[in-house]
Amino acid sequence: MSNNILSYLDKYQDVSLKEEAFNEVDAAIFAELSYPNLDKYLKPKEKIKASKLIKRIEANKDRDFKDEKLNLLLSVLKSKRFMGMKIIQYVSKHDKDIAKQFQAITFIYKKMMIVSFSGTDSSLEGIKEDINMSYLDITPGEIESIEYLTRVSKSHPKYKMILTGHSKGGRLALTSAKALEKKEMIEGIYLFDAPNYESFFFDEEYELLLSRLHRYNPERSIIGRLITEPKKVKIIQSKNRYWQHNIFSWIVEDNHFKEVDSYHRLFTKLVLAINQRLEKSSLEEKHLFTNNLCDILEHLPMYQVEKEDHPSNLDISRDENNLTKENEPLSKLDMLKMFKESASSLKDETNSVLKMIVSILIDAVRMK
Repeated sequence: MSNNILSYLDKYQDVSLKEEAFNEVDAAIFAELSYPNLDKYLKPKEKIKASKLIKRIEANKDRDFKDEKLNLLLSVLKSKRFMGMKIIQYVSKHDKDIAKQFQAITFIYKKMMIVSFSGTDSSLEGIKEDINMSYLDITPGEIESIEYLTRVSKSHPKYKMILTGHSKGGRLALTSAKALEKKEMIEGIYLFDAPNYESFFFDEEYELLLSRLHRYNPERSIIGRLITEPKKVKIIQSKNRYWQHNIFSWIVEDNHFKEVDSYHRLFTKLVLAINQRLEKSSLEEKHLFTNNLCDILEHLPMYQVEKEDHPSNLDISRDENNLTKENEPLSKLDMLKMFKESASSLKDETNSVLKMIVSILIDAVRMK
């Protein structure tokens, strides 16, 4: 079995941060700790000792004992490595009307604050906000993240901060860091397969953070390469064939992730097709793209099957008439054709992820 963040924590749980400094795998673990919904255990913005939170969680005999992220949280809180932590500023908000899904939590360890922003959950508003990042200057979740980090920084102004986030959470971490007035408080920013930005974002304020910025994408990344290709990124090997966005699938060697030299070529073709189409689109067309893709996603059993086990048999010759109006900008038919064009040169690649995605899109678009 390949080593991952769980085996790393098992190995280093009794190794103090003085013996082994905070590293990229620790940052990835804390990025995952913002995902569990803790509404049953924490009041909004409550300050609590780790030992008390452990008791609250373990007292709930009806909790999902197979929830790997909640179990990861318990393991971290119980470890010698992070013994004595406190938790502050837990926030969880959902707003369907403006497609906002925001969740964050901050851990205090001695004079250090580890601020973790949650990525997109499986709710439609979360997924829609992820896609909105392709055309909005700033999303509702990013505005929330700026307010959140400002509030956290003012609560302990003499502490240093490490910011971390997976997927959309990584982008929230960087957006809020850039907007922070006291950037000297930030010791590191860790982004794991996080969507990038339009070119306007990369200004002088961004340059001030570059030396503290650490990016990680899996070999078959899609989400972490949307909009523009990130620079200075570590490409990580995953044990999964397709759905490598999941950090639990990333291979760990001792105290670091296992790197590879380049992205998988098939995924590069897919990413280029998406980014080139979005680059040529107007704001209105990008808005239609988002709405149509979310209409498709509504018909999919999101994440109910392992992505690498999904059937990849693709028949791209089936009739597509009457799917939608052909003159509608970036319609569902346009989106379908975009993915088909990406897969058209891959007829012999029976296991390609492109064929899998096009197959899913064809089935979904046909649904009413």
